[in-house]
Parts: sequence; structure tokens; C-alpha cells
Amino acid sequence: MKAKILTILVVMAVLVSCITGCGSKKGGYLIEIMKTLPHDTPTVIYMDVELMTEDPDLEDMYNDVLESWDDFLAYEANIASAIDFSHVRAFTKTDSRKVYLIAIKGEFDLQDIRDALLEQDFMQGEYEGVEVWTDDSHAFAFLKKMIVSGHTDSVETSIRVSQNDEPSMYGNEDVKSIVDKMPAGFYTLILTGDTWGKSNSLLLAGGISMRKGDGTIEIKGWFKFESETDAEAVLSDLEDTMKEFCGATQIEGQLRGQFIELTGEMEIPED
Repeated sequence: MKAKILTILVVMAVLVSCITGCGSKKGGYLIEIMKTLPHDTPTVIYMDVELMTEDPDLEDMYNDVLESWDDFLAYEANIASAIDFSHVRAFTKTDSRKVYLIAIKGEFDLQDIRDALLEQDFMQGEYEGVEVWTDDSHAFAFLKKMIVSGHTDSVETSIRVSQNDEPSMYGNEDVKSIVDKMPAGFYTLILTGDTWGKSNSLLLAGGISMRKGDGTIEIKGWFKFESETDAEAVLSDLEDTMKEFCGATQIEGQLRGQFIELTGEMEIPED
């Protein structure tokens, strides 16, 4: 069981340890975007770009994301230059054998994006009343002030989800029980049970990190198990793993019924 938990948290820890700072605010767009993601989406990486631009401590992180913008649209069609990143409010990225989607929230000049898609030989069409551009295997949809892109079947599923024709990721009760507990932050990672299979009692893990005002990063983690007994049995393993892979200190785990809540601190990396 401990080995499986280590595997799960390595992914979370590597991502969190790369963070140079973090902020918090009420609201955010995570839930709004999750309502367009399929019910069985296994993994979501969410970044609140608007929050990053508001915090001068996040300038280096924002510049790193800006430089890697092409990677987030790493398809045969390179339309990153047609999207004004300063108008991006938030985005999510999912990547698995089941789902491959990028959802970008913001205010966009759709005509510029249409022109870029035409140059890449995408064809304009419509699916369930939504404007969709497709090539042989990828699609871009303009959906509720979002650009949803990915494999064509995933994009079409996302459209149906947004129209309540299919259940959403946020409609997954295990996911909702984690997300509703997490305060808003600029970076959130959500891992569902489908990420590692159903061979153990860990149903879902949600991670979030938030910058504190005293020059440290506060790391929050919520983990849901099939029972309180299962959660209690691995509490110390989770604490040790967070210390080892996040470089965190002052780790404290609390049982909340079938949930474990972990909190810890790490210093904000300096250049």
C-alpha cells in the first residue's frame, strides 16, 4: 500500500516542488471548467493565470508559463501565437488515454484564431450548436468564453457535458467532495482513482498549494479513502511521503472520517 501511495504522490510532489510561489483568492474558474470535463476525467492540472498576474511574487512563474505556452497547445496546429496570453484567465490540461483536453478561459479575438486555424487547414463546422474546427484527429471548440481543444471525440464529449447531456467531472461525487474542500489557489492538481486503478482503497487525491505572506508555500492535500479505517492505516505514510518528495516541513495529518487532510510548509525557491 505504501509503495502505491508513493507512486501517486510522486506526481503531485514533482509538480508542486516546481512552484515558485502561489496566491489565493475566493472564486476562480476551476469548478466552471470542471463542469465541461467528462465524468471519468482522471487527471486535471489547473492554473489561474489571472491570479498569477496579480501577484508580483509570481512574476518568474508567470514568465515560465508564458515561455512554455506552445507546449500547452502542442498539436499539429500551432495556434498559440493567435491567442493573446494576456487575455487568458485560467486553463486546465488533462492528458490520458481516455481524455486529452485543454480548456482555456478568457476573452479572445475569435477571428484571429479562426484565421490561424484556416492556415493550419482546419475545417469549420458545428457540433450540437457549437462552433468547432477540426482536422484529421484534433478539434477546437468555442464554448462559453472558453477554447476547448484536444482529440475530436474528447472535444465533442466536452460539448455534450457542458450542455448537461452527459455527467461532468464536477458531478462525480468523489471529486466534488475533494474540490469543495479546497480553497482557491493559482495551481491545483486533481487525481482521481482512475489515475492508478482500483487496486487499493484510495479513491481520490486532490492537491493544492498556496503562498503564505511570510515567504513560505503552504501545501494542502486532501485524500479520500473507502473507509476511515483505510485512511487511518496510511496516515503516517502520507506524512512521510509529503516530507520526502515535497521537501516540506511541519507536516500534519488529520483524519476527517474517510478523508485525510495534510498541511505542510516549504520555502519559496529563490533565483
